[in-house]
Amino acid sequence: MEFSEIGNAYAVLSNPEKRKQYDLTGNEEQGCNHQNNGRFNFHRGCEADITPEDLFNIFFGGGFSSGSVHSFSNGRAGYSHQHQHRHSGHEREEERGDGGFSVFIQLMPIIVLILVSLLSQLMVSNPPYSLYPRSTTGQTIKMQTENLRVVYYVNKDFKNEYKGMLLQKIEKNVEEDYVTNIRNNCWKERQQKTEMLYAAKVYRDDRLRKKADALSMDNCKELERLTSIYRGE
Repeated sequence: MEFSEIGNAYAVLSNPEKRKQYDLTGNEEQGCNHQNNGRFNFHRGCEADITPEDLFNIFFGGGFSSGSVHSFSNGRAGYSHQHQHRHSGHEREEERGDGGFSVFIQLMPIIVLILVSLLSQLMVSNPPYSLYPRSTTGQTIKMQTENLRVVYYVNKDFKNEYKGMLLQKIEKNVEEDYVTNIRNNCWKERQQKTEMLYAAKVYRDDRLRKKADALSMDNCKELERLTSIYRGE
């Protein structure tokens, strides 16, 4: 069976008037060559309003092309179909363009966060002190705060640049950083000891219990010392 015959059959079945004529006469040609406003459409005869490409799109393309209109002639229908394809192509290009812009809008917060992070790193300078000796920055000269007697390290130019109130502010920052560091380490030591004692109890491991009791807890001892100084004891 040729595509033209399939198209004719579809033209009859899809048009209520043609189908009615075919049901009455049982003749495909009479079903196709019906009168239109009192005159026969001799130019079309049984020629289908649908092309093989349209028929293929209906069954395999997922829908009927809006460019093919049954009331038009085949030439007009072909033109409309081509125009529809061109229009769909433009729509797809516009959708792709809109999609790229939407992706850019969604990524905008991430881009802003990255830029802010980079700028903050560039703007923040390293402190003029370190709680530990650092040869890479030249902070190897040992010093001690006046209040809590906290040891810190500076470079060779520190004493000339920081004096008086400026030095007191630096030492206050040193002590705050040191206390925060000691407090965090003390919490880790207590957490470790608690977990070891719990495991020793569950597994009835006397050796593990003794090991937990033998932990030095140096940071917690230092935190107690700093607390006593702060209270004036």
